[in-house]
Amino acid sequence: MNGQRSLGQIMYPLRVALLVLYFAITIVLVATSLILSWPLPYRFRFALARTWSRGMLWAGRITCGLDWVVEGWENLPPAPSVLYI
Repeated sequence: MNGQRSLGQIMYPLRVALLVLYFAITIVLVATSLILSWPLPYRFRFALARTWSRGMLWAGRITCGLDWVVEGWENLPPAPSVLYI
C-alpha cells in the first residue's frame, strides 16, 4: 500500500480520541459531583467514584478494546494488608 493507510490505522486514533473526550467530560462532572457531595455519607461518595471507574473501564473496552487482568492473586497474604499499586 504505497502511502495509503489502512482503515484500522485511521480508526484507532479516532477511537482513542473518543475515549479521551469521554474521560475529560466525565472527570469534570464526577469531580464536581464529588466535591459537592462532601457532606454526604462516605458510602455514597465511594459508590459514585466506583461507578465512574467502572464506566471508564467499560468505555476503554468498547472504544479501544482495552482489558485488565489480575495476575499473582494467589501470592497475596490471606490476612488484611496494605497493597501499593
